[in-house]
Amino acid sequence: MNDNILHKPVRLRANITVSARNILESLLQKDKRKRLGAIEDAEEIKRHEFFKPINWIDLEMKKIPPPFNPNVVSVFVFI
Repeated sequence: MNDNILHKPVRLRANITVSARNILESLLQKDKRKRLGAIEDAEEIKRHEFFKPINWIDLEMKKIPPPFNPNVVSVFVFI
């Protein structure tokens, strides 16, 4: 598996959007110098077409409700 990760091309499903395919291929670029975010860090990633609908200021201020909020009740017991 490690050899595949390092040397074989990324294979993605055909049913994803163009912007999703582009960001995944950009983030999974094998050459780290060409990888999305390698030059301008997170700002470069935030400007990508995939994240265009996101208002980053509202997100940071927690003004955007999560798209899914699981109703989970759990009790953690540490021994």
